[in-house]
Amino acid sequence: MTSLLEGRTIAEVDRLLDTGATVIVIDHDTDLIRSGRSTEGTRQRPPAPKLPVAHPYQV
Repeated sequence: MTSLLEGRTIAEVDRLLDTGATVIVIDHDTDLIRSGRSTEGTRQRPPAPKLPVAHPYQV
């Protein structure tokens, strides 16, 4: 599960994040490793909304 994002714009990475992909951005200029939206620094993506769970015996 490896993907090279080198050369992609921030907008392209954001579109990948919107699809639910996990993206890790490595900034070689500062040796920072950031996860989540690259434009937000180290802020994590908000958790996905939880779907209602049906009772196991409910039809």
